[in-house]
Amino acid sequence: MDRWNGVLKIQLHPNSSTFYRVAASLGLSSPKNLAVPFGNAILFTGDRVEGTGNPVIERLSDPQTIAEILVSKFGGSVNAFVVEASEFNGSFAVYKDFIPTVNEYGEPKSYDATGFPASTSLVLLLSRFLAEAKNIILGKQKEAYLYEASPSSFSCKPKTALLGFSKGGTVLNQLITEFAFSEIQSTQIPSQLIKKEDDSFIPTSKEGLFESISEIHYVD
Repeated sequence: MDRWNGVLKIQLHPNSSTFYRVAASLGLSSPKNLAVPFGNAILFTGDRVEGTGNPVIERLSDPQTIAEILVSKFGGSVNAFVVEASEFNGSFAVYKDFIPTVNEYGEPKSYDATGFPASTSLVLLLSRFLAEAKNIILGKQKEAYLYEASPSSFSCKPKTALLGFSKGGTVLNQLITEFAFSEIQSTQIPSQLIKKEDDSFIPTSKEGLFESISEIHYVD
């Protein structure tokens, strides 16, 4: 299967001054159409490690390389996303949108499900990334985007594998906290921010995200 590989800077909110750097490897059914994936592997990275002089460490610190490794591990029918924190204090990753209680070094003071910040942020981030990627795949043409349901397309909504490396594991902790309260409270993302067709590729609500989770891995 052909793939589109790229790294994009995604602004989570229109009035935000920060951007998330997201790398992805997406399966294609044709040169200008995404294939419906069996699942999505999403990895949150940790603190920055740069300038070590070690080629192995440098390679494994590159988000695009990590996305390609995820595809090799989970299979070619999976789309891979690698998310870097939107803010860094020196080398320290700070996932403030996902975990509002973090301190200046990105360390959570506590995990609180109120408002479901991690799950709603992740769904919105994936949606905005997918929209940008579609524009690039189409060559920014104004023609309508249509995905092709190839013979290998999957009829069920894709499963989600979540991975956290080092500090990225704190995002997993927050998501697990929110999952524990997901049947008690409900927070909907405004429908105008999510396209209906997207649910064939990514979760389009926090409830859909929680239902799709099949694996959680802490990577250290």
